[in-house]
Amino acid sequence: MTKDNQHHNPTEDDTTLIKDYPTIRKEKLKFRKSLIKNARSQFLTFNLRCRLRKPLTDEAIIALKDYLDVEKNNFTTVMQTIVTIRGLVSTEKKNVLHMTSVIIDSGIANCILEFLNWDASKIASTIPTNQLDKFYMEVTWIISNIASGTTVHTQYIVSSGCIPNIVNILETHTNLLVKEQCVWALGNIAAESVTCRDLVLNLDVVPLIVDILTMEIGNISNNIELVRTVIWCLKNMLEKTPFPPKKTVAKAVPILTKLTVYSQDKEIIDDVVAALHTAFIILKPSGVADALKAQIE
Repeated sequence: MTKDNQHHNPTEDDTTLIKDYPTIRKEKLKFRKSLIKNARSQFLTFNLRCRLRKPLTDEAIIALKDYLDVEKNNFTTVMQTIVTIRGLVSTEKKNVLHMTSVIIDSGIANCILEFLNWDASKIASTIPTNQLDKFYMEVTWIISNIASGTTVHTQYIVSSGCIPNIVNILETHTNLLVKEQCVWALGNIAAESVTCRDLVLNLDVVPLIVDILTMEIGNISNNIELVRTVIWCLKNMLEKTPFPPKKTVAKAVPILTKLTVYSQDKEIIDDVVAALHTAFIILKPSGVADALKAQIE
């Protein structure tokens, strides 16, 4: 008898396995059904919570102000409250304009703006170093969202006198997420009116915007949203009539021309072309040529 034809005599253990196989299979099926049932239960519970979840009432929003007091709360609580407020004024929410008004009328927005007035010692004693960038990103994000609301909302931000503070953060912070939110805020303010735009431009913000684009010119694909935001802001600042001073426009021309070469993103190119079109109207071809020549020299 060959090895392949040899019969295997079941041992006692083998017999037990054969005998118990239906039982084992039954237990596996039972366990599987249990998992499915639990998963379904959790899914339904989650959906029920989502359906029953209600937006914060005005009273609940107003109560958030107490949690912004750094003298009464630890920084973690303050930071969590700031993030919550930023979510409330998110432009994706249907009732964002109402919530923004509540946040302004309750004094919450004033507390947020006051954070920008802190001096170096106050910052050092209150904000952990590893939370500094996140703190300023969230604060400027809130300001940006408020400024993107109604004319009343934007004017509130402008009248608070925070524009120089935002420009200062843009200039002094190296974190790109912080810079992006500063640019958003300044862009939303500048888009409101020529007067608001000039308040921003008079603080010589164009070179700061150009610096960001210059820094990212070889890395556009990795920070494409940042570049899109900055170009959008720059375009809006240049094209509103009456046009800004020629010297302001001339500062933007070299980087705009470079972007036509370095970027293939349609959104960026569209805004760059629009900005360059405005530059040619303001400076005339000879002025654009002079701006490029000055950059080379």
